[in-house]
Amino acid sequence: MAILLLPLAARAQNPDMVAPEASAARAKQILAQLIQAMGGPLYLDMRERQCDGRRAAIGHNGALAGYVQFKDSWEFPDKNRTDYGRARPQTRFWDT
Repeated sequence: MAILLLPLAARAQNPDMVAPEASAARAKQILAQLIQAMGGPLYLDMRERQCDGRRAAIGHNGALAGYVQFKDSWEFPDKNRTDYGRARPQTRFWDT
């Protein structure tokens, strides 16, 4: 019986596995690069952000149904307001 189970127990380790310390170091490096690419200290000190544009509406069949204008406002760390439409905007608030 032990001979039949030996191949299951004797599997080689996955060479793609990385030690936790090396993985954590790599993650910190990637985050530092991301923060630098986003503007460094200016990105970290940002307290509010606004974005506007068009969002695509996709139907159930996967076809493009049209676009809707939006304006998205953030007040960090926990407030978000999104306005949809132009003439009579619908507003949605999220406090997280």
